[in-house]
Amino acid sequence: IHIDDCVEAFFPILDKVADGSGVNIGTGTPTSFIELIEHMLRLEGRTAEIRTITDKPIGVMTRYADTKKLFTDIGWKPKMTLDEGLTKVLTGAKERLAGKALPFILE
Repeated sequence: IHIDDCVEAFFPILDKVADGSGVNIGTGTPTSFIELIEHMLRLEGRTAEIRTITDKPIGVMTRYADTKKLFTDIGWKPKMTLDEGLTKVLTGAKERLAGKALPFILE
């Protein structure tokens, strides 16, 4: 889920959750790290061999949120697709690398 959708989800959650209980924010769609890389490569029009590291401990293969409470009780769903979110991330990274958009600096 893109950060823009995360921020938008807070408002209906704040309106509907009064007891301090947790709400998972996400799409509920399992996405592996390899699938994420494949999406980014496709968006960039690139190809690359994706190699996993086999001599290291195995970590989390997939992450996704249980969104039942968010979708059913809160009545909110993300608006941005994975590709839309990744496009925003890639565009922002390119702008920062080109010196066009610098990170927020507090003095």
